Amino acid sequence: MKLMYLSGTSMSTPMVAGAAALLLEANSSLTPNMVKVLLMYTAQPLAGFNTLDQGAGQLNIAGAVTLARIVRTDLLGLLKPTFGSALLTQTAPAPQTNIAGLTFTWTQGLVLKRTTITAKT
Repeated sequence: MKLMYLSGTSMSTPMVAGAAALLLEANSSLTPNMVKVLLMYTAQPLAGFNTLDQGAGQLNIAGAVTLARIVRTDLLGLLKPTFGSALLTQTAPAPQTNIAGLTFTWTQGLVLKRTTITAKT
């Protein structure tokens, strides 16, 4: 079997666009910023690379969809959301994805203006 290895933004863009479509299918009330946050928070960090090299990390669609399904669906209809109100409809899942016996730990962070913001544990 022959394989081709490709990298760069021209290869990652369609993958992320497809992931965003899956998140919106799981929860149509997500805003563009919420889609971005879910993708960044559930990304898998790459060993040996810093934030400037890898951004949030490797795309983790299964983890992002898991979170998207439990994000409140009434957020867009709220006129004045209460500060500090819960974003999720249930307790957050463990910050990892298990596929075929392999565990992928989530980054649990967001990259904003060259600064990484991480979740409190």
